[in-house]
This record gives sequence, C-alpha cells and structure tokens, in this order.
Amino acid sequence: MVSLSEKDNRIFLKNEWKKVEFNIESGRFSIFDINSEKNIVNNAYAMVRIYTIDEGKGKSAGKKKPEAIKISLTDDYKRTWKIDNSKDEIGSGKKAIIKQFNVEFQIVLILEITLYDNIDAVQVQISIENNTENKYIEDFFPVYLTQTEDSGELNLGSIEDLRVLKIGYQSWSNSRIMNPFDEDRLPSIGWARFPHHFNYHESRPSGQIRSNYFTIIKNIKTEENILFGFLTHKNQHTQVILDFDEKNKKFVGLRTRSQADGIIIKRDETIKSEQLLILYSDQDIKNILKYSELTGKISSALQSSENIRGYCTWYNYYENITEKDCLDNLVQLRANKSNKPIDYFQLDDGYQIVCGDWPEPANKKFPHGMKWLVEKIKEPGLKPGLWIAPFLISPLSKVYKEHPDWVVKNEKGKPIAGAWNPNLYGGSVSKFKFFRGIFSTLYVLDTTNPEVQDWLYNLFSKIVDDWGFEYIKIDFIYAAALKGIRHERVTRIQAYRKGLEIIRSAVSDDTFILGCGAPLASSIGLVNGMRVSCDTAPAWDPFYSKLSRKLLKLPSTPAVLPAMANNMLLSFFHRNWWINDPDCLMIRKKNSGLSLNEVRTQITLIGLTNGIYMISDNLTTLDVDRFRLIRKFIPVDDISALPLDLFDSEFVRPNISPCHIYDRKVETEFDSWHITGLFNWNDETEEDLILKLSDIGLNPDKKYHVFEFWSEKYLGTFQNEIIIPKLYKHSCHLLRICEVRNFPQLIGSTFHFLQGKAEIINYQFDEESLQIKIDMEFPGYNQEDLIIYTPTRLYPYGSEHESINCNCEIVKAEPHYLIINVEFTDSATLTIDLSKGD
Repeated sequence: MVSLSEKDNRIFLKNEWKKVEFNIESGRFSIFDINSEKNIVNNAYAMVRIYTIDEGKGKSAGKKKPEAIKISLTDDYKRTWKIDNSKDEIGSGKKAIIKQFNVEFQIVLILEITLYDNIDAVQVQISIENNTENKYIEDFFPVYLTQTEDSGELNLGSIEDLRVLKIGYQSWSNSRIMNPFDEDRLPSIGWARFPHHFNYHESRPSGQIRSNYFTIIKNIKTEENILFGFLTHKNQHTQVILDFDEKNKKFVGLRTRSQADGIIIKRDETIKSEQLLILYSDQDIKNILKYSELTGKISSALQSSENIRGYCTWYNYYENITEKDCLDNLVQLRANKSNKPIDYFQLDDGYQIVCGDWPEPANKKFPHGMKWLVEKIKEPGLKPGLWIAPFLISPLSKVYKEHPDWVVKNEKGKPIAGAWNPNLYGGSVSKFKFFRGIFSTLYVLDTTNPEVQDWLYNLFSKIVDDWGFEYIKIDFIYAAALKGIRHERVTRIQAYRKGLEIIRSAVSDDTFILGCGAPLASSIGLVNGMRVSCDTAPAWDPFYSKLSRKLLKLPSTPAVLPAMANNMLLSFFHRNWWINDPDCLMIRKKNSGLSLNEVRTQITLIGLTNGIYMISDNLTTLDVDRFRLIRKFIPVDDISALPLDLFDSEFVRPNISPCHIYDRKVETEFDSWHITGLFNWNDETEEDLILKLSDIGLNPDKKYHVFEFWSEKYLGTFQNEIIIPKLYKHSCHLLRICEVRNFPQLIGSTFHFLQGKAEIINYQFDEESLQIKIDMEFPGYNQEDLIIYTPTRLYPYGSEHESINCNCEIVKAEPHYLIINVEFTDSATLTIDLSKGD
C-alpha cells in the first residue's frame, strides 16, 4: 500500500519498493529505491515550453522563429499540493498533484506523480491550464535532469560502465545498444532523414543519444538499470534524450520529451503530456517486458491469437509483379497444399500504375482487376492480402490533379515531400517516368481534411467489402506524421492516428492490418501487426549497403543483416503491442546472394521471433529441399525468443548491434526445454564458444542434454556451461537444451525447430512395461527423426517398435540414445519397447 507523509516542506509517497520525495520549496523531486537504499533520480523537475505568438505564422512571414518560453516547476512562484487516490488500467495507488500558478503568463503548471499499491513503478505526467489568451505548446518534459546546472543526478555508477538501448522512430529505423559516447548520427542527406527520424529538422549535438518512446540505461557491472518510457502515445510523439560529456566523462542531462508541435491551448483549456513510466531494477529483460506489457495494456493494444503464415510477392517480383505471376504461384500452393503450410497470399507493391490511383477496376498489369484476383486466391482456401501506401500520392495521379488541395503544405504553400520512390511515382510504366521519378517527390495526403477522410474511408471499404481482401499491409505511413501545414491544427501524431482510425473504422474487426514504415508506439491499438525492421533482401550486407553507410551515413539499406539485428532488439513488443513482422523469408538458391549458412541464420531468427511468417520466393522454381525448410519453421504458438545478451551486443557495422543469444522456453504436458539460437554476425569464424547455463536462466548445478538442430547432432550432457562447436561466419547453432532425467526422454527432433512442440501431442513412458508411446500430428507428408535419451538402466540395443499410420525404423542405437526415423502423413502413433534391449 502507498503511504503519505510530510516533513520540512517536503511530501513523501512511499510503497514497498520506492519512495518519491517532492520539495515544495524548490519544485524538484527525487526517487529513492528502498531495496538498494539509494536515490536513483535526484533533483528532477518538470517543464513545458510554449510560445505566446504563432511561431508557424512568424516563419511564414519571413520572421525569425521566436524563442520558446520555458515554464518550470522550479520557477519562483507559489506551489500547492494535494493527494488523491489513483486507479487506472495498471492498478490502484495514490497520486501527488502539485500545482504552480505562473503569474506572468497566467498558466497553471500541474505535475502528477503516481505510486501503485502492487506494482514497482513510478508514473509522472505534466499538464498546463491556460487562464488567458491562446498560447502554443511546443513540448512537455515530465522529467528533466540537468546535472551541470542544478545538481540533477541519474545515479547508476560510472558513466564508462553504462549502456543505452536506443529505440528507432519507425519500422525501418535502426534500434541499437550504444555506449554513452557512440555517435548517434543523422544521415548526411535530407531525403534520408525524414522517413527514419521524427525530428529530422533538429540538429544532433555530439554526446547526445535520442531514443524514441522509451530507453533503458544499464550499468553492465552492477546490473542495475533504469527505464524511462512513455505509456501513452495517442497525441504526442515521445522521446528520451540523454546528454553526455565525453571530454570530462560525465553525465550531463536527461529529458523525457512529449512533443505538442505548437498546438493551440485556448483560454480555460487544459492539455496534458503523455504519461511517463519509470522502472528500476537489476533485471533489464524483465523491465523491458514489464514496460511493453503495461504500455500495451494502457494503450488498448489489439490482441490476436492467430499465427499469420503467408506468401508475399515483393522480394522476388518487386514492382514487376503481374497477374500471371500471382496465378502461377497460386497453382503451386494449390498443389499438395498440406505440405505448404500457408494461409495468406499477399499481393505487394507493383500492381498499381501510379501511387494514389489504385486499380478501378483493372489496369494493364492486372487486366481482370482485384475482385477477380481475390476469387482466385480464395479458390485453394487462402486468405487474400493487399499492400497499399494510403497516405502518399504521386503528382502524376488523377487524385492529385483533381484535388491539389488535399495534400500537406509547407510554409510557402508548396506540397511537402513524403518520399522519393520512382516506382510509386509512376516509374514502372516508362523509362521517362522512371528517371523523372528519381528527381521527383511523392506528396502527403492531409488526414485532417474531411474530403480526404471520406476518400480514405471509401477506398478501404472498397478493398475489404467489394474486392474482398482480409489482410492489408499499409506502407510508408510515417508520411501522415511529417511536419507541415494541415487543414486542422493538430499534433503530427494526432494527424497520423486520425488516418489510421479512419482506415480501421472502414474495415471489419476481422481484417488484419499490418503497419510498415510506421511510427512504432503511436500505432498501438490500431494495427494488428507491425514491421519491426528495415526491408530485407536476398543479400547479407551488399556492397551498396556498405557504401551508403560510409558516404551518406544512411542508417540501413535493404539486407538480411540490419533487418535481423532490429528484429532481435524489438522482440519485446511481440504480443504486447501487436504481432511482430520480421519481414519476409527468402530461401531460394537462384537469384539470391545468400549462402546456405545465411539462409539458415535468417530462417532460424525469423522462426524464433515467432511473428508473421511470410515466404517471398518464386514457388514455381523453388527446390524441394528448400520447401522442407518452410515447414520446419512455421509458428505454432505465440511466444517470441528474447535477446538474453542484450547489453553485451557490439557493433558489427555502423549502427548495427545484433545480439548473439536468442532464447525461448518451450513447455508441453510431457516436458519443458529451451530452444536457444547462437549467432555469429561477424565476417570470420568464431572458435571456442562457451554458453553458460545461467545466461539462459538454467540451474548451473544440474545436467542438461544438448541437441543441435542444423547438424542433427546430439552434443552430449553438460553442467554449468556448454562447449559449443565452432561457428562459421554469418551462421548459427540452434540448440535444444533439456534437463537430464532418469527415464527415456525426447532430446531432439528434426521435424520442427521447436523439437517436440509442433509435432508431438503426447509422449508417455510406462515404467512397468518399459514402453514409450508417442502420438504425433503434423500436417502433410513427413519423414524425419526423433532422438530419445535412454538412461544407463535401459540399454537401447535390441529395442523393438510398433507403429500405427506410419513407417518407423530405429536407424541408430547408441549407449544412451536412439535415433528413430518416422514417416507418416498427418498423424501417427508409435511405441518403443525398451524391455527387449540387450
């Protein structure tokens, strides 16, 4: 329970874990951790920046942008306070409400600090109440620490031991682990800045790290870490900004920023920041999971139990996709469908001629139109999906020519740039338009314009209700949040969410919406799935990627390496905010720059993410052995692996810091085990690898079986640590780790990468008869191996077996394990009799 006390002009809120002290005289507050007995945040304060004149109009008139006015709780005005009971989606507790009336600007600054009865968390929110003429809010800072000016302190130990998790702005933006003095750079060219960064127009001083939505700062020696993260994201973009002094090796400041973008606050109106959560502990993974779960809960994240398994046209056909290509691949999916576990067929970019003029009813590339194609997709029992870039339009489009007033403008009244993309511009039609497209821009629809809102609603109603699509991928949607002048004066995030709300309202609740190129947290509650990486490609890290990073400081270009790195770092959002989309899988041999090891690394990581599972190859030419890989990694539950060495990751390329240990637990009625991916992202072989059992949460004093999936080898039993075979460049090991028991147990399987979760519905050992009974179900034709451990008391030589609906053969009998080859279609039962062993 939360208690309240007051002493020496200070108020104290206290629960089992934290104590918050607010100094009425100074206007500052501190947070004390009871377990570690130290102040983790010292002398923080809250602040708002406002304008008294319209800074937008000032700029458009050619005037210098006015300086923002800082209004802080530390200003020399009287402060009053009260305590209220608090109850929200997170829990119950008490809230301290501190008010300060700024006489000069006739504004009341209100700070709310909440402690919960049953949750170790501190929540902070700031708001302002305007008592006079209109003003303009630039941004809120619920927590503001500046060590150099006012002894503000973040007490986490030596700065050289700190690591920071930086979260990117949108789907394609890089997230990474950083040292305090790593360069958090912007691309050197403007057109590469605005898609990946919300504040692309702001300079980035040396020693500054900006993380979107939340960050976690960890001392890698003491393990203590603190998370600052915004819980709500419906009105303002949020950032956590850290400043460090590299020369003097010290922390300079921290700002939690909730951006209001100069919106108007009218007389007698109150506007609030987004809600900020602060978590402190010695368990970084649990802190991030807790934040993700609470944010999803309070932001009404959409929940879905479905596993999305599908086919996407993009990474084989790109913008050259045709109706015939779709039909050819549908023929392949229809043939022996049970062996191709795919439920969705998604048509990606390229079906349109010009962005904005979506097919009505058909065009040269799709002469029969979308409704006819949907019927063809449904014939083999598949669900139809469609890609669209709803907020972009080409200057060549009929829509723009008829409605030039529908787009977002700059201060000079010109359309703002939403993207440079020759294909969307209209470049797939003729070479002339291609070259024109390189130097031309796509414009941004104004989602606050009622006519645009009607157009969007009607478009998506047609896509779902008339054409019949059930899965929609909306791409480049960051465009709706770009800086510009709109029909209504709202924040950029309000404009963005208005567009998504219209789309969501136009389609049924059963329609799956996948966000891509999307502001991440600002999309919670409106999308079912979210891309959490840059585009992939059938290449690991090609020359053009290296060149663009070096010369242009581009954060990433389409490739496997940067995409997979981001997927690991954002695993925490899966099933908390949406279903993660790790982007498509490419396993083909032809027209690919990926080696077999790189294909295995890609599919292993995508399987472990357990998110949207999309294949993007030409199925008409795909080799049989690669088809088998698809079935081995289909998602069968809703659990994502987690990067357990999160803060030990290092840069393998500029801005790319993938983790090496990606682990999840598997639980069934007959046993539990860990599936652990070990990855080598480097360009050389790694020797003498050791995995400590404690690193994956296992008891180092117990013994564990280890089976490696790709080599199909039983590595033996291990205690305390596992000695790992060498790992070649860009490759991985996929380990099944289970505790040694004194009865015959499954220790490996080649059917599916979870090794027992997907294909075995029942496993029993009878101590009296010494028989193992295994019931199996896996759709389609199967012929793979099961590996079963036999204790010393049960020697496996001479064991017999019986089978129902399958062919079964003991292909190997070692002193302590059996390898059993099982061949069946759909389901099987087999019995292994160990009583006959020699």
